[in-house]
Amino acid sequence: MTDPGGRPAPARLGPPPVRGAPDHLAQLLVALGFDHAAVVPGTPATELQDALAEVGATVVDVGNERSAAEHAFGRSAAGRPGLVVVKGVGAWVAAEPVLNMVVHGIGAPILVVVGDDVAALHSTVPTDFRPFGPIASAPVVEVASGAGGRRAIEEAVTASHALSRPVILRWAGPIPDVGVMDRGVPAPTWRVIDPLVAHRWTKRSRHERAVFGWEDAASTMWSPPEPTSLTGGFGVIAAGAPADLAAAHAPDLPLLPLGLVHPLPAAVRSFVDRLDAVVVLEEGLPMIEDAVRLIAADRRNPVDVFGRRSGHLSAGLMLDRDEVELLLSGRPGSGRRREVPLSIAHGPAKPTEFDTVLEALRRVVDRTGIPVHTCVGSCVAAGYEPYGFTSTALELGAPIAVANGSAAADGEAAIALIGDYGLLNFALGDHDQVYRTGAPVLTVVLANGSSDKTGGQPTACSTGVSGGDTVELVRVLTRVADPARVVVWRVDDLDPDSAAEVIDRSLGELPSTLVFTARREMVARVAE
Repeated sequence: MTDPGGRPAPARLGPPPVRGAPDHLAQLLVALGFDHAAVVPGTPATELQDALAEVGATVVDVGNERSAAEHAFGRSAAGRPGLVVVKGVGAWVAAEPVLNMVVHGIGAPILVVVGDDVAALHSTVPTDFRPFGPIASAPVVEVASGAGGRRAIEEAVTASHALSRPVILRWAGPIPDVGVMDRGVPAPTWRVIDPLVAHRWTKRSRHERAVFGWEDAASTMWSPPEPTSLTGGFGVIAAGAPADLAAAHAPDLPLLPLGLVHPLPAAVRSFVDRLDAVVVLEEGLPMIEDAVRLIAADRRNPVDVFGRRSGHLSAGLMLDRDEVELLLSGRPGSGRRREVPLSIAHGPAKPTEFDTVLEALRRVVDRTGIPVHTCVGSCVAAGYEPYGFTSTALELGAPIAVANGSAAADGEAAIALIGDYGLLNFALGDHDQVYRTGAPVLTVVLANGSSDKTGGQPTACSTGVSGGDTVELVRVLTRVADPARVVVWRVDDLDPDSAAEVIDRSLGELPSTLVFTARREMVARVAE
């Protein structure tokens, strides 16, 4: 096989999203006993979270992914399956508890379900959570469409219980359609956590028990479908949507569709042993390809492996459909990689209810040069035209800590621009720290009672917490802060000139906090 060359623009792999696919996956999870999910909203995971609620599961937004994993572990310890549903970039926040679960051991099965955004369509960076599996010594299963996808998920539940560790379920792009359940699933009896499990051995022995030897056991638990044929000189190993593409475009090629992608099923070695060359198709980093290369290199007669590492596929995390079709057809080409454009400008910000505040901040920054640090929630609009005044935009909830670090570095004033969702779920401790240290930071909060970037889910400002009273922002923001320095304004009462005057006054006595709200019922104390 040779490099096909002639790369056109990339296109999304696999079939278009199927209406009902989120519901089908949700129904399968509930049928398997996962009727309670700890979640953090974020595309592309939000769609499954909503579907779980629609099919009758209890869905709890716990605010951050670490807490979600801990919540699921608590259920597992009590003998009930634990389910975490998050997006790829946030899943890494759950790393510490998941690492500890593997070494500690669990009770009932735990599934960490991750929607990866490999094209960064709804994220600041492309995401691929699969490499965490080798780090954590946890199985990773690629959720695929059809009966193969259903079987892989069922096997993941069995493996989680048998191996006493969480299993990562992952998909990239549209939610795969696993189809409608055609049979009932008997309700199993899961174990509760052994009270002595975390104390019976030393830390070293617990780690050794958890890390060594499990891959051999896991690799035999999954049974991929038999290859379609072995009539060609080369075959295809694929996971997720790329397997559908390979089956449709090259039905005569031997195809091994994978559910388990770490560790690779034992069937991969026998498949590779019967071929002269293998194409590896996956969306994300070349994790499967690297593992197949190790298997191929272990043979007496080397097997050629084609994929990203060989230069036959472009380096982007989302596969190029036309590029894959050329590779499967074996057409000759120039051997040149497709150039990746590096200067695509973001479009203008969409109108928001806080445009008055953003325009006022733009004027203040143009006049003073004070750096503004924001995040990738709804406040990220401040970095786009017609505003474009922000200095940084890190992850959700980061601006106050970033502004504090900036102010500490040079002693100069900094502004943190944050939404109420990011503030309440991630940054209250950072806000306290600003006032404890007296840092010259102005915190500007845009509060509308919803998380606009993840689907408009209500925040604690508008619904309360666990059935309690609605959170009053001023109360939580003045745990450490001088109440006179935390002021609330309704945006309807301001125009850009008056809002700029409000910001200038607060900059005169730092630290200080301005809350701009678009809803009257959220105002705890309105400034005169």
